[in-house]
Amino acid sequence: MPIAQTRIAKQPAPDVKRWAQLYANAAKVAYIRLPVPQRYLFVKLGALTALVGDTKDEEAKGVYYALSCLFFSQNRIPRWPMAIDAMPPNKDTLLRVTACVKAYGEYADPKGNWPLKRSNITLDRVVKVMTEVEEPEIYVKHLVGDGFLRPSAIFHPNTLTNMKKKLRGALSVTGGRLRKDHMKQVREKVRVVTS
Repeated sequence: MPIAQTRIAKQPAPDVKRWAQLYANAAKVAYIRLPVPQRYLFVKLGALTALVGDTKDEEAKGVYYALSCLFFSQNRIPRWPMAIDAMPPNKDTLLRVTACVKAYGEYADPKGNWPLKRSNITLDRVVKVMTEVEEPEIYVKHLVGDGFLRPSAIFHPNTLTNMKKKLRGALSVTGGRLRKDHMKQVREKVRVVTS
């Protein structure tokens, strides 16, 4: 009878372990209990946050706060693996998701400590849209001004495509910079030529 192969679990890096423990503690505070087979999700979140920095880094703390708000403010635990896989593992994407959560908390729900608390959202879809938003503050501020308050409406793929068409004049084509900054540079070049 052949012997069954067993998978050898590798130990994560110390920074990843610390972040995973912080996520586990945040889940306990939010009264979320994960079954034992799904606790690897804390390690995945810790690995994503460790890409930005260690537990003393301010940017990494911001990413930790944003991901805690996203994941621990709802009870749709089966959607977590898809949402974590929707985030490409790079620092820029994580900082963009962080900026989206901060902008939503600042403009749509300025009083709450957990800006997405009790929100009924499809987490993986929201994360995909957050990774595509180029200027989160302008995007969220404009939508809140139009009357969108729910995160499921603000970070919906159809809303994103419509807003890209609407904000085409506010954002320049290259790199998502503000158009008025771009126009200011053009005016300075024109002044140099005409002088």
